[in-house]
Amino acid sequence: MRSIISTTITGIFISSSLVSAAPLEQRSSVERFSLDNGFPTPSPEAVKQIQREALGTLSNAKPPGSVSAEGLTNLKLVCFNEIWETFYFDELIKNITNNVPGYDNVPNRDFVLETLEHVKAQEQLHALNACNGVKNFGGTPIQACAYDAPVSSFEEAISFASTFTTLVMGTLQDAIFQFAKHGDAPLTRGTASSLGQEGEQDGWYRLLQKKTPSQLPFLTTSIRDFAFSAIQQFIVGECDAVAQIPLKTFKPLRVLTTAEDRTMELKFSFPIASDATLNDIGHLSLAYINQQNVPIVEEITHATRVGDSIEFKATFPYEENLMNGLTIAAVVQGAGELANAQAVADKTLYGPGLIVVN
Repeated sequence: MRSIISTTITGIFISSSLVSAAPLEQRSSVERFSLDNGFPTPSPEAVKQIQREALGTLSNAKPPGSVSAEGLTNLKLVCFNEIWETFYFDELIKNITNNVPGYDNVPNRDFVLETLEHVKAQEQLHALNACNGVKNFGGTPIQACAYDAPVSSFEEAISFASTFTTLVMGTLQDAIFQFAKHGDAPLTRGTASSLGQEGEQDGWYRLLQKKTPSQLPFLTTSIRDFAFSAIQQFIVGECDAVAQIPLKTFKPLRVLTTAEDRTMELKFSFPIASDATLNDIGHLSLAYINQQNVPIVEEITHATRVGDSIEFKATFPYEENLMNGLTIAAVVQGAGELANAQAVADKTLYGPGLIVVN
């Protein structure tokens, strides 16, 4: 977010108002993110101040005595994500405060900054809750990475925040499911409470964009692998934390067309090996995950090689499915029906491509 150095980052996020953008200005050297208060490992006194800024506290309830392997993976992923989100809002606040070009004409500036300070503190508590859980259950502590993100103005930053917050809400659905499936019921309640808090945030981001605050009756679900892959697109350099989280990393899928509230063709691209041919993608399809519905599988058409990427088109069947809110796109192996979001992730090669309509 700073005006020092810019680098191009593969664009996986797209909304109805943002196709591509210059990256958030990054730090002048690749260093792990941290805050002046010591976060991600603040002192007890610093935690008290974070709680005051967050308008609430970490839970003082006794944690369960054990956690499943999948439950520990949930905590690692949430910790990993919430550290990134804290970075994002910290940089956004700095850009507005310092009147960086693109952030120097923010409506209701004082209220926006006050609200973002609360959000940043709340994200720190989300991170500490999950990161402390990882340590409590004997996991290796998740370290912060160095980050960057593809926005260069306040408007783009809010649109981007809304998109990744919506993905987080879909991913927390999967985390709750995994907790319940593997006998970690005591951890579902706190996760659901943070999911609701993220929804409150997203309603505000949508309102700032003059959108209906509540995007859907049933929010789009996601799978942990999609969020894990998405976050990695914004890591600068190497990061030890990635190897500590036993989830899949997919190759990136770019959405090149702005989706609208109508049935239309969308254009996508993904990287391909130098010795690959168009014949190698003949067995692939594009899957869409939207709301709580059975995934939609569409044929890949008009495939063209452009350098080391394949560009292609696929139908976005908005009208018959009311594909508002977040849609997760993924290039999958094979064709035919896929039963649910997990079935999509199981066959994904490239993704996620994130589309937001309305």
